[in-house]
Amino acid sequence: MTGSFSVAMTEATDLTLRQHLSGSDGQEDLCFALYHPSRGVQRFSSLLAEVIGPRSGERQVHGTASFNAAYFERVLDLAISRGTGIAFLHSHPQASDWQCMSETDRLAEAGMTGATMAATGLPLVGLTLSGRSGVWSARHWHRVEPRIWEHRDCDSVRVVGRCLTSHFCPLVKPAPPVSPGLVRTAHAWSAAVQSQLTRIRVGVVGLGSVGALVIEQLARMGFSEVLAFDFDALEEHNLDRTLHAYPENVKAGDLKVSLAARSSMRAAVTPGFKALPISCGIQDISAYRRALDCDVVFSCVDRPWPRSILNHLAYANLIPVIDGGIDVSQTPSGGLRSADWGTFVVGPSRRCLECAGQYDAGLVSVEQGGDLDDPAYIESLPEEHSLRKRQNVFSFSMALAAMEVMKLVQLVARPAGDTAPDEERYVFPAGNVEQLPVDTCERHCSFQEIVGRGENGGHPGTTTF
Repeated sequence: MTGSFSVAMTEATDLTLRQHLSGSDGQEDLCFALYHPSRGVQRFSSLLAEVIGPRSGERQVHGTASFNAAYFERVLDLAISRGTGIAFLHSHPQASDWQCMSETDRLAEAGMTGATMAATGLPLVGLTLSGRSGVWSARHWHRVEPRIWEHRDCDSVRVVGRCLTSHFCPLVKPAPPVSPGLVRTAHAWSAAVQSQLTRIRVGVVGLGSVGALVIEQLARMGFSEVLAFDFDALEEHNLDRTLHAYPENVKAGDLKVSLAARSSMRAAVTPGFKALPISCGIQDISAYRRALDCDVVFSCVDRPWPRSILNHLAYANLIPVIDGGIDVSQTPSGGLRSADWGTFVVGPSRRCLECAGQYDAGLVSVEQGGDLDDPAYIESLPEEHSLRKRQNVFSFSMALAAMEVMKLVQLVARPAGDTAPDEERYVFPAGNVEQLPVDTCERHCSFQEIVGRGENGGHPGTTTF
């Protein structure tokens, strides 16, 4: 048994569970939930989908808590009918922080593992809510020998919505120490926030002018692990806006992703920092599965197909996506009229990229057919079409990259109690920063219908190259 495990849920599910498990009587309580699997290359994530509360007489609360066989059997029937796994949740009102299992808890969960696996084909997931700190702890159960089951701690439990809250297992994923090179960074938003940020596994899709600057920031801010996705080689026209790119890199045919990974490793201030270069686009199913190992993903692409795939990733797999774009407007004579750059945060409780107009769904199939790589097709588009606007300069990319990374800090740190806006735009040269009002998806948006469904959320639109 290799790899790691995690649990994720929406803020709405988290609230429902806390209201049930944190009773006013101060006693332990329990319930079940159904989960959808989300399998990456290295990580198996259980996405809690539906809380199955006890009916009258199905559980007893007496200081501790217990349940009747009828309750468990009802949950088994529901899991079979919905094609999901089963999670068992209980509370420890007087506990703090991540909880190790007591012998009583271990025996209770171990007794359900065989029937759960036989009925659903998926492992039992156990979660404990610590009453004093509000921290979730979680574990997956697996058979090691006939009729012998063992649990493994999940590396984290993440709660996704207007914010990103992560509960990390200190034994599996301890917080890196704050090195002397990080003292001022940690002081800016506190050691507690730094501890959260540094353990988040980040994906960066697209290592062009913006993505290269994003990964550089992450390395210098103390993040521990970044996955970088891109298939393009450096070309001469990239030199004016790509960090750490030089003529010799173009001559050597270096991939953008390899250069960015090497450069970020040199810039990193956290010992053991990892930057894994993945030399294919998110359109490839192998890259998509690697992205499922991430906790948050930066979208630094300008094409409709990858954006549609990242949209699916954000909602089906509860992995927030931070997207950005730059728009340059010129005068009839070719001079600069204005420029604006903006960020979009997408995921549960937020409007999706398609409904926000960040890509045209009709162009996805056009790109899949290869037409967007045909110069003749691009030239046939109207002059003002977004796919023809390739103007950019390093300064614009720097501003957007900083804006995107600050969205992640807002998601985690919630400075002054504020959450990251869905959409934020800077207008140059006016100097205006616009936070667009929170909006909802269009009626019957297909992405809102697959929230937290993981592998049961339909095909993401990837292919195998």
